[in-house]
Amino acid sequence: SADLSTLMRILAGFDEPDSGRVSRHPATQLEMLQQQTEFAPERTLSEEARSGLGSLYGLQQELLELTEDMARESDDPALQKLQRRYDSIQHELERHDAYNIDHRVDEVLLGLGFTPEQYEQPMCTLSGGQQNRALLARLLLAGPNLLLLDEPTNHLDIATTEWMEQYLARSPEAMIVVSHDRYFLDRVTNRILELSRRAVTDYAGNFSAYWLGLCMVALM
Repeated sequence: SADLSTLMRILAGFDEPDSGRVSRHPATQLEMLQQQTEFAPERTLSEEARSGLGSLYGLQQELLELTEDMARESDDPALQKLQRRYDSIQHELERHDAYNIDHRVDEVLLGLGFTPEQYEQPMCTLSGGQQNRALLARLLLAGPNLLLLDEPTNHLDIATTEWMEQYLARSPEAMIVVSHDRYFLDRVTNRILELSRRAVTDYAGNFSAYWLGLCMVALM
């Protein structure tokens, strides 16, 4: 629905509310899957997907540069400072399983229905549905701690929808999902937020539990 899509864009910071304010925790890393595709047309499918891992690639490059700096450094205090930064980056890369990046890219692209032969295909030559799936791949690989998913099953067939359900169900990130697909909601959600009459009601459980609860109330 248009109202919920607007609310998601406000939460993501793309739009401003007419009144009130949005407060986000400083540690929130937020990414949103939008209905309208935005991408660099000259990028290949692989490049677009891997752009979600840009921060990890940047840390890998910094680690290489630190290795070179440490080999040249003779001042002990300066060397210790470089070593502390090196250890910090290495810990961060291990925490994000950055040494298996290629495997993660393959897992997501293949899971979303692409073939290895399409990896080097320019984004501008892909169909609209494929472009949307490529942007979804980029988002999933970015791994923010809060995902905003607006109708994520659009442009997905049954097989790719089932794969994404399994992927999201085991993902540690928090998600806010807007979807008309009640079966998808059943498999990936554990809370339902109902917006009605300018109020939000929080229900524990998936969509079926929420719907059953409403039916029981209606019968009472």
